[in-house]
Amino acid sequence: ITGQMGGAALSGALAEFAGWRSVFAITAVFAAAIAAAAFLRLESEGESRRRFSIAAAARDYAFLLTDRRALIVYGAVLCEGLFMFGVFPFVAPTLLSRGEGGTLVAGLCIASYALGGLIYGLTARQVIGRLGPIRMMAAGGVLVGICYAVAAAPVPALGLAALFAVSGFGFYLLHNTLQVIGTELAPEARGAAVALFASFYFIGQGMSPVLSGQIASVFGYGAMFAASAALVAALGLISSRLMRRVTA
Repeated sequence: ITGQMGGAALSGALAEFAGWRSVFAITAVFAAAIAAAAFLRLESEGESRRRFSIAAAARDYAFLLTDRRALIVYGAVLCEGLFMFGVFPFVAPTLLSRGEGGTLVAGLCIASYALGGLIYGLTARQVIGRLGPIRMMAAGGVLVGICYAVAAAPVPALGLAALFAVSGFGFYLLHNTLQVIGTELAPEARGAAVALFASFYFIGQGMSPVLSGQIASVFGYGAMFAASAALVAALGLISSRLMRRVTA
């Protein structure tokens, strides 16, 4: 989460002063360096490995994709990625349309989203004890929905950063609960379950800017935030009810 927070702020600053291409170039260099370090420096001795089998993998995926409980979880995480993150690429143009700063300020606003996640990490034990996993999902969706609804109004950049910080806290209330349930769907096929969970999440996240961009181009950035607010709040409430059945 700290890396996510620092990355967003640094990317905004780089784009502001060195152009957006510099962000891609530096990211490529870092990714290559990390890959090389992993291959050369991480120890692999003593790892427990299972011989890869296409038939076994196909069997695990077929089981999960025909299991009703798994489909509910994957549908929820797909919608989470789709509804929550579509506003992120449009933070800078939203601020510019309101006469505020550009990519640097937008990067700091997005970094505050990760700050909310960091606060969640520090208080998770207390939050779980008070709310419990199922109510956490409803609370998280509603909290993000409220923040996005307020962000639909022309709030200043500092206010938008504060709203994103609270949204980050709400996101982790919902997402971490889904993630825990996803890892427990099929203990005998945990690798496939986690892989499908991540795939559906990132598919939704990848599609989200397209959906938000269409709404923004027709109705404006305020409507984009308002639509995301309604969808995320509904997702939290509906998911909490459905997950009761999954975990029953």
